[in-house]
Amino acid sequence: ARASVKLMTLLFFKGKTITKEAFIILLKKTSISVIIPEYGMEGIVSMTNCDEPGRKFKFSEDEIEYDKEKCEVRVNDHVLRVFDKVKIRIHVDSSNIQNQKIVMTMMEPDLSVSALAPERKRVKN
Repeated sequence: ARASVKLMTLLFFKGKTITKEAFIILLKKTSISVIIPEYGMEGIVSMTNCDEPGRKFKFSEDEIEYDKEKCEVRVNDHVLRVFDKVKIRIHVDSSNIQNQKIVMTMMEPDLSVSALAPERKRVKN
């Protein structure tokens, strides 16, 4: 049953790039788990790097502050908490034809831009 759900999800998103609202349901040091209510699906979004055009960034674990007590993560002056609304870009990575996978990238907030000085892009490779 799980494999057929994965197959149908891959077929639905194949050849598409979709941006949708999502809600954070779990915070970790280097990633967040989100739920996309419109599709009823969950996914993991990395906060350490992004190769999207116009949105490239790379953060080390030392640059990400994880506060377990407050249940929040700070990255590039952005504060993310459980149940925060974010925008996620969804597409299928077909670079390995035998292991295609759904890729989710955070679009809002834009982690490549400092929350305190939005006019300054932070691009680090």
